[in-house]
Amino acid sequence: MSSGTASRGCHRLKSVIGDIYVHTLGGAPVRIGFDPPVKEAGGEEAPPSLEAKRLMHALTELLDGKDVDRGLAERLLASAGLTEFQWRVYRVVLSIPRGSTLSYGEVAELAGSPRAARAVGNAMRRNPFPLIVPCHRVVRSDGSPGGYAGPRGMKERLLKMEGAM
Repeated sequence: MSSGTASRGCHRLKSVIGDIYVHTLGGAPVRIGFDPPVKEAGGEEAPPSLEAKRLMHALTELLDGKDVDRGLAERLLASAGLTEFQWRVYRVVLSIPRGSTLSYGEVAELAGSPRAARAVGNAMRRNPFPLIVPCHRVVRSDGSPGGYAGPRGMKERLLKMEGAM
């Protein structure tokens, strides 16, 4: 690795919903995923940074029924290179309480773009921090779960765990 290049990392968190992977760049969390990363040749995996540990702790607490610190979520999103529309959408989604849902159209309206339900769906699909930004709480207008970037059935499982289904 050349000097000045930030190191990439991936840290696995075993949870009640399966393995969750916290991907980092230079120690800073850049996204959460559900699929194991492809191992790159050479080098040992560095231990998780303090920021990655905080995120993993927040994920554990979330799955234990506690709310995520909105400040943590906003700090993570601040470094994610979001568009203004994504920011507005994710802020609305952060406000959806555990056990509740909003439709894609409702999120679009609350984000100030009432005709952008499909764009909200795209923002949910691109959410770099699922669970922390609870995109699983955004459902179709008929109340059915709709799509989810995580493993099959994960959205329904999360909504049931939170009492929303």
